[in-house]
Amino acid sequence: MLRRTLRPEALALVFTAVTGAAMAIGVQQSPHGVRPIVDERYYVEWALSIAQGHVIGDAPFWLDPLHAYLLGFVFWLTKGSLLAGRLFNVALGVGTVALVGAIARTLWSRREGALAMWLLALYAPHTFMFGFLMKEALVVHLAAWALLLAVRGPGAAFGLTLGLLWVARGNFVALVPFALAWAAWQLRKTPLRIAALLVCTAAPLAAASAHNLAAGGSWRPMTALAGPNFYYGNNPDANGVFKPLPFVKARTYDEKVEFLAEAERRVGHALTQQEMSDYWLRQGLQFWREHPGQGLWLLAKKVWFVVHDYEAPDTYPQSCFKRWLTPVLWGLPLSFGLLLGLALVGAWSASRRAWPLIAFAALYAGTIVVFFVFDRYRIPLCVPLCVFAAHGLTWLHDRRLPWRAFAVVVAATVVSIAPSPASVEADDRDRFCAFQIAGQLEADGLHDEARLWHERAK
Repeated sequence: MLRRTLRPEALALVFTAVTGAAMAIGVQQSPHGVRPIVDERYYVEWALSIAQGHVIGDAPFWLDPLHAYLLGFVFWLTKGSLLAGRLFNVALGVGTVALVGAIARTLWSRREGALAMWLLALYAPHTFMFGFLMKEALVVHLAAWALLLAVRGPGAAFGLTLGLLWVARGNFVALVPFALAWAAWQLRKTPLRIAALLVCTAAPLAAASAHNLAAGGSWRPMTALAGPNFYYGNNPDANGVFKPLPFVKARTYDEKVEFLAEAERRVGHALTQQEMSDYWLRQGLQFWREHPGQGLWLLAKKVWFVVHDYEAPDTYPQSCFKRWLTPVLWGLPLSFGLLLGLALVGAWSASRRAWPLIAFAALYAGTIVVFFVFDRYRIPLCVPLCVFAAHGLTWLHDRRLPWRAFAVVVAATVVSIAPSPASVEADDRDRFCAFQIAGQLEADGLHDEARLWHERAK
């Protein structure tokens, strides 16, 4: 029995649980632990409202809803414990590591399975997401389920996972039609299974649509933030990563009001939330029509940022927390750039059975560059990244480092780690992170501690 518990797979799960719990506790003990900001604050207050019985809101969904309802259930069980919500993310993350191992074992062997688990366990951006009460741990977990079900053979469960992914992160709206078409082709000789697949996919979307309709919006399951997000990434001043707009304070509550106010000012009459979203979508498309050359250059920058080693932050910079608040990240050495070359070799040498993972990586990366690039958008790519990196590493080992494949690894690593326009601003983002922390401490009356963080913010 002892020998079985010491298997590499089990150790990877234990390691993920320990490092994940350390990350969750570290964030909880930080100034942001009891005072979340921006999107995290929005989700926390939304989930607390759900836990108190307010299941139907007074407006269509602004952010993707699935995480809020699951977090609301956790808060209902634990009387609003933020730490419990963070530990729930840890549990999801441990499950994701197990699923990644199952994908690699299904495609190749137990050796690749164990290696993929350890690669994800040591991948710092994945563990970093456990500490925050946002949707990323859930989205990555669902993506791993979808890919495992795809390689084992799609069915009703695959369809349900697709529907849940849609209401967990809006990016997946572009992937679902392709995934459904592929799954229907795989099941073409069994029409009842196709029907079950479609029904299960539609169920979460129907629930989201029913909410939006009951809350005074349209029947569409899309969030009202879809159009503004598109405009964030496609306007004359866009730079490829998140860049605030002059008329929006980039705080979740303010966005909802100010995007609507600015759209109404421009069109000269009142708009619903969904009409506002459609307006900003049209404005982003207009930018492309009027500035195609600038749009193509912006697209090229976003493609580079997608494969770059730097984790462009939205609210919480990973480098800031690693430097000052959560030292456990120093024990997680793997990053996107260190795995990219191995993953490319693994994908190139993979059999046809691995095509669902390749298609997922390509299509999902495409949904990122349509909007803008930051760490929380990119994190679902860690699933195919670690699976293919595990296969690439074993393939290189078994063939004693063929020079062409080794050259691919080196070239991809160099491209990924070379300084980019986003990565050179990392110090500025860390200073802004320190400034935010100082503000949190001052709000709690801890002025001596706040002065220390103001010094770091200089």
